Amino acid sequence: MNRIATLLIIVVLALRGFIFYNDHYGSKTMVAPKPDEAILEPRAVEQEATIPATASTVTFILAEQNDIYYYKGKFEGRLQKTSYTQVRSLILGYKKTIGTKDLMFLIKSAPGSTFKNAIDILDEMSVTEIPPGHYAEVELTQEETDKLHIIKTTKNG
Repeated sequence: MNRIATLLIIVVLALRGFIFYNDHYGSKTMVAPKPDEAILEPRAVEQEATIPATASTVTFILAEQNDIYYYKGKFEGRLQKTSYTQVRSLILGYKKTIGTKDLMFLIKSAPGSTFKNAIDILDEMSVTEIPPGHYAEVELTQEETDKLHIIKTTKNG
C-alpha cells in the first residue's frame, strides 16, 4: 500500500512538473518568417483617421517664421496668432477651463514650419502634462491652407 501511495505521489509530481515546463517553455516556439514575407514594409492604410473638432478641441497651426496660429473648436475662418513664449500659458489656460479629460490638441504643420517648431510644441505638451492621447499631429485642411496664404500675402503685401 505504501508503494502504491509513493508511486502515485511521484506520478503526480512528475505530471505537475511536465505541465509547468510546458506552460513556461514549451509554448514559446519561434516561427521563422517566410522569405517572401515583407517584414519591414508598412501596411497600407485604407482610410486616414480623422479627429472631429469639438468645443474641447484646440488646434495649433505651426507656420513659417516661427509663427503659431490657433483656434478652438471647428475652423470657421478665424485664426489667432501666438508665439512659442505664450503657448504654454494658452495650453495651461485651456487645461484649466476645459479639463484634461475632455481636452484635445491638434497640431498641424504648415509648409515653411520647421522640425524644431514641431519638437517645441510637443515639448510644451509634455511640460504642461498633457497626457498622450490628448494631442495629435494631423494634416492641414485646404481651408486652413487658404487662410494661411491670405495671412502671408497680407503680411508681405
